[in-house]
Amino acid sequence: MVLDGAGGNAVALGSVDDKLIILKESACQYTSGDGPDNLGGGQFPQPEFISPVIGCNSAISVISHGNGLLFRSKKGWYSINRGLQLEYIGSKVDDYNDLTISSVRHIETLHHIRITHTDGSCLVYDYEFNEWAIYTNCEAVGSVFHDDLWHILKSTGVVWQETVGTFADPTNTEIVPEIETAWIKVQNLKGYQRIRRAAILGNFPTGYTYRVTEKVNFKETVVDTMDYAPADVNEVQTITFDAVPDTGAWTLGFEAETTSSLDYNANAAVIESALEALTGLNSVSVAGSYGSGFSVTFTGSDGGTDQELLTIDSNTLQSSGNNVDVEVSETTKGEAIEDDQFIAKLGVQKAEAIKLHITQVGSSIYSEWELTGFMFEVGLKKGTFKMRPSSVAS
Repeated sequence: MVLDGAGGNAVALGSVDDKLIILKESACQYTSGDGPDNLGGGQFPQPEFISPVIGCNSAISVISHGNGLLFRSKKGWYSINRGLQLEYIGSKVDDYNDLTISSVRHIETLHHIRITHTDGSCLVYDYEFNEWAIYTNCEAVGSVFHDDLWHILKSTGVVWQETVGTFADPTNTEIVPEIETAWIKVQNLKGYQRIRRAAILGNFPTGYTYRVTEKVNFKETVVDTMDYAPADVNEVQTITFDAVPDTGAWTLGFEAETTSSLDYNANAAVIESALEALTGLNSVSVAGSYGSGFSVTFTGSDGGTDQELLTIDSNTLQSSGNNVDVEVSETTKGEAIEDDQFIAKLGVQKAEAIKLHITQVGSSIYSEWELTGFMFEVGLKKGTFKMRPSSVAS
């Protein structure tokens, strides 16, 4: 097959299904068919243009994936889909166009294309979601996907192997995830013109602190910052007495079990020990007195759950010869933080558009959190507010 001079010299070849993709300096073409047979007969059809103006400037950048073919041009990263349509996908990573590519690998199980550079940065393109991520500290002269693990070769000759489930670099520094949205606006959405309040929806595990910053009206100045540390709500039950006893004893029950006998002068520590001795309970915290009542907080593995109400299984308490009534009530209902909870509710002052940035802060970092969407309260310049859902734009 003889190529014409249109589009400059051929830089690389690739494939999309049964099509041979010819990437030139300033054009891309395709052809198909079986080509010459073993006897020299037959030939490829004359190549046709996919684009007469977009070409490839890096042969190493060309890689096929499940949805087509990826390559870098002078103008940035492009994709040719299985319908042979050319799409510019690199606007979010334009700052990396002039870097020297050292390797490009397809990780099919994650639908990733990972692109290492000699400066240590690594672009990660998720072709299922058409989204980019950027890894750092990945200086490499080459990489390979072997035994379901990504390996990179350093310029020093050392090979680094990815450890699945660990989110730290080789110096054991935690890699902090962060997400920043595009500008979100509601103009021309059924007449709404202002975002009044915003809430962030996602799966954010407890025990960590998440920071949300807000920018408004296309200005890159942070106008609001909020730290949020989601935590399960522990069940609290209160035991009250209509008088302070001076004789007798009593017992508590929980899930068909009964505590040891509690004397009239048993303090909070004694009651706590008696409850934790039950096989159905692991950890509670008891505070208070007979005069103010005892609060029982279910903690540890018993926390974050709506518990059954404690019962008074026996009661011979008296005060000055009169019987003492004992009651148990639920003060705080236990509740576990579920997926898709709101982690922040931000007030927005007359915002026509907002941009949100979410990351983690503090000494404890956990990388497997998920942003699933937003809820916005929007309205006219004057008028009634309504809640409308919005999908993630990042």
